[in-house]
Amino acid sequence: MELLESIFLFIRGTFKRAQWYLPPLLLDPFDIAEKVFQMKYVIPQWIAWLLFGLGWFLAMALTYHELRVERVKLEKQLNDKAKKKAARETLAIYLNEGQVLKRQCANEKEAPPGDEAYEWAHKVEHWLEKEFDKSYVTRFRNTADVPMAMNSIFSTPHRDLWGSIHTRLYQLGEFLKEIRD
Repeated sequence: MELLESIFLFIRGTFKRAQWYLPPLLLDPFDIAEKVFQMKYVIPQWIAWLLFGLGWFLAMALTYHELRVERVKLEKQLNDKAKKKAARETLAIYLNEGQVLKRQCANEKEAPPGDEAYEWAHKVEHWLEKEFDKSYVTRFRNTADVPMAMNSIFSTPHRDLWGSIHTRLYQLGEFLKEIRD
């Protein structure tokens, strides 16, 4: 079925480009030269057929090129969709890991998870730089425009780490919004 559809598209595209092969059949190709140079020259019939064949070949080549470019464009769109899906899934994983760290910060009976938070942030920054570019790392660290959040954490190290993780989680959420389909 796909073969028939491809043949149909190829034939339709070739007929759409009739301007490349019909003039030798419908017009006298040397008529303009005869009028300009005031000469009489009767061309052999094989030259008209040769021009028709060259025009037909050109129409087929242009049709093939158009179909190939369209196929490459569609494949690229599919690859972009798959890449966006993988990025969304990775961001969701990092968001979940960050939420776990943020909950650990709320437990003031244990030491703040500073090392784990640093490793998590470093891992996310490395992924952002590799997958996107350095501007995403800067935005990941940026505290501007992040809505303030209230918490009941009294310990300063716990509260500061909680705020830092909160900022990064907010930015990851913004990245997730940006890469929808």
